Amino acid sequence: MEVIDKKFVSLNNMMTRLRKKKCPPEGLLLLFPHCIQNSTCKQNIKHDINECIRCGKCKVKDLLELSEEYGISIAVASGGRVALKRVMAKEVQGVVAIACEKELRTGLMAAMPKAIYAIPNKRPYGYCVDTDVYMEDVLKAIEFFVKSYRKTHDKPALKKKTVAKKTPTTKKKTVAKKTPTAKKKTVAKKTPTTKKKTVAKKTPTAKKKTVAKKTPTAKKKTVAKKTPTTKKKTVTRKAPKSL
Repeated sequence: MEVIDKKFVSLNNMMTRLRKKKCPPEGLLLLFPHCIQNSTCKQNIKHDINECIRCGKCKVKDLLELSEEYGISIAVASGGRVALKRVMAKEVQGVVAIACEKELRTGLMAAMPKAIYAIPNKRPYGYCVDTDVYMEDVLKAIEFFVKSYRKTHDKPALKKKTVAKKTPTTKKKTVAKKTPTAKKKTVAKKTPTTKKKTVAKKTPTAKKKTVAKKTPTAKKKTVAKKTPTTKKKTVTRKAPKSL
């Protein structure tokens, strides 16, 4: 039965990693059993965890410091029903639960579909007496929830960066391409070519053709033919008939 409990816990953790549940620090709950407390300690942390004097004889001191560092809530699982009620609260979005495999299996089945990362404890003296836990596993589970949430909240900052990059590039490209090229092409091609063609072809040819052909021919023909013929005929014929 213990082998089945271990496989169930490992399968649950794999499914939690695949879900990639995002959780803010204030929405993450670190839940650990009261058997982690040293059996010789007289402080009653079941009702108030702040009564721990942090002597360092057990891992309660390390768990408290870890919760303060990341800003997450922490609680002691004094019983199954109390722990389930705390886990199923609306403000709790993710849970890092520390317990033995049997308690973890029953708790995971009752708290579905809540995102829970289960961490089996160490039992050097047997069940429910001076148990221990690997703090590296607890730290990895907390960072899985908290760091994934921080990355999603950095996305608005990435959007601001993209907006800042797009606006200058578009302005520079449109101004650099459109305005200079249009002015240089129109001025350089149109104005010089039209002036040179009209002045060179039309004005010289029109003046030379009209002056050379029309004026000399009209004067020579009229003077040579009309004046001599009329005078000779009138004088020779009319004078002898009247006498």
